Amino acid sequence: MKWIITALLATAVTANAAFWDKDEDGNMKGINDLTKKAADATAAYSNELNQASATVKAESEKLVEKTKEAMAKYNVKAEEIKADFAKSSDELKAKIADFKTEQLLAYAEKCKALYAEKKVQVDEYAQKLKELGWKDKLTAKGKELKTKLGEYSDEMEKLKAQFSIYAEKLKAMGVNLSDYGLGADTEEPETPPEEEAKTAQPESKE
Repeated sequence: MKWIITALLATAVTANAAFWDKDEDGNMKGINDLTKKAADATAAYSNELNQASATVKAESEKLVEKTKEAMAKYNVKAEEIKADFAKSSDELKAKIADFKTEQLLAYAEKCKALYAEKKVQVDEYAQKLKELGWKDKLTAKGKELKTKLGEYSDEMEKLKAQFSIYAEKLKAMGVNLSDYGLGADTEEPETPPEEEAKTAQPESKE
């Protein structure tokens, strides 16, 4: 706004000797005209900016929809994701190095879906273990629950690590993860198996 007023003021003063004339109320005509022109120019600039922003947003949404359609062509199986558990982070990064954006998004989407499923299982088994008395946690049933909880938690952590590698690569590609429902960070298991194991007190030796 200030630069618009300055530019108009300089032009008016140099080009119009009547700039300082006053109207019937004693107000300077030149100043009033200048203020109106500045306001009009600012409004026009703001309108152009809003239109440009709306155009960019619309084009971005079209691109996202087009990418989602391309993602659907990659029917990523759970087995494909789990097969990479044995890979180191460097090996996994090497595998996805030449992936297309839509292919990597499909892998990330599947990985996050598996993570969500596994979290439900972890929460379910953690709750079952919490409901057991400390003596029951030492029975075959309690040990089985702890074993399953440990397996599911381990798998959950591997999925989390794998998703992080996908997300890092996608961000480097300039992808906004939130546009594809992948923006929220994965969460830690509510009750890691090692914490549950600590709640099991040793049997009395009386």
